Amino acid sequence: MVFVGFLPRLAWIRQVPLLLRTKTLSTLQARSLSSLRYAKTHEWIRPDSGTYTVGLSKFATDTIGDVVFVDLPDPGTKLRKGETFGNAESSKATSELFAPISGTVEEINEAIRDKPSLLNKSPEKDGWLLKVKPDSSDELDDLMTEEEYREFLRSDDC
Repeated sequence: MVFVGFLPRLAWIRQVPLLLRTKTLSTLQARSLSSLRYAKTHEWIRPDSGTYTVGLSKFATDTIGDVVFVDLPDPGTKLRKGETFGNAESSKATSELFAPISGTVEEINEAIRDKPSLLNKSPEKDGWLLKVKPDSSDELDDLMTEEEYREFLRSDDC
């Protein structure tokens, strides 16, 4: 009788690794689906083959208005998290752009220099600003997920 009572427990124990793998897989899938991370200064980053693409959120571009000029650093420039790396000039104001992570500028979006309105039309896709090779991936933990960013926008801290 003891042996029969023991079998269901063993069957359940064999299922634990499967349950853990399923949970881990779904977590990884969720991360890849929402790969943008946001800073409180409204810049976003997205992983991109060893670098991170940096841009300005739709909320920010809607707030500053029609962008007419973007000043970006040259490739090779070192960025420090939280410090300014450029400006976006609009019909309303000039807004500073802040580095969401520390690293080295690998590439800038030349299309933005030629057509700054891309920043308004497609801020989280074609309107990206630059690509950065990060000094460390540890700084990513300080950035918000898309859901956290939406909550931040609804808060008084925004």
